[in-house]
Amino acid sequence: MDALAQILCYSDVQADGLHLLYDSGCQGLPAAAMLNRIGENTSGHLINLHPGNVPQTAMVQAMNFPQELRDRHVAVNIYSFLRLHYQGESSMLDNISTSSKKVTDHIVERSVEKLNGETKSDEVSRTDTDISELETDAGENSTLFLRDAEKDADTLKRKLYEFEEAEEAVPVKKPKWFLETQRALDLLNSSKVRGLTVIAKEHPLNIVNALLPFLGASRPFVIFHTYREPLQETFMELKQKRNAINMRLFTNFLRSYQVLPDRTHPDILMSDTGGYILTGYLVQE
Repeated sequence: MDALAQILCYSDVQADGLHLLYDSGCQGLPAAAMLNRIGENTSGHLINLHPGNVPQTAMVQAMNFPQELRDRHVAVNIYSFLRLHYQGESSMLDNISTSSKKVTDHIVERSVEKLNGETKSDEVSRTDTDISELETDAGENSTLFLRDAEKDADTLKRKLYEFEEAEEAVPVKKPKWFLETQRALDLLNSSKVRGLTVIAKEHPLNIVNALLPFLGASRPFVIFHTYREPLQETFMELKQKRNAINMRLFTNFLRSYQVLPDRTHPDILMSDTGGYILTGYLVQE
């Protein structure tokens, strides 16, 4: 909780403006804390990027925020977000239509295989009781089964072609995650974010490099990681680019206290495994 309080302080979360958060593996705790600081009936928005298909919003739901505040919480996948930003809407819609077509073709192939399998199983399941009387009937029935299977397969293929022609005429339906990603990009196109927060279990360097262009000039960024070494590499990379100033890498366990003469030293009642924080400000090159 002490690390979370420092993250909120250094990221400058306020009631107005646009804030960008990348969270992986915290069950939505940073997002819930930032939404709580943004507050109700304000103009602030929070874009919550996550690595998986489903956002981790357990803590956000547990806070029982009003619907008005939850509507200003936009949770999108980071990979879809970056693809839509750099490749454009048309490329994403083409990928969606191609994937849906592959699924449809796979379903049709499975249906044809199922029909052929049922035909073969019906032929094998016939008993050979009184073989001399059923030889003629079995031959006729097997021929009928094969003809029916061929007709069903042809009908299925014909319907598939008709469906593909109709699908080409009708525009691709945009899924919900695509609309949310588009909404996040619309917010970023209107204004730069006033604070970037990255809380990652993986190495944060590539994530920070991808998200820093969305941060406004003279705005703070905060990176939290459990270990120090990934933040050291990120620190050196940002220092070489010369687009960040006032960078500090520290652990929340070590901090300065003022102890007057003949006074009791303060008691430290906290764990020393709270992780490390890298803070700084983005400037124009």
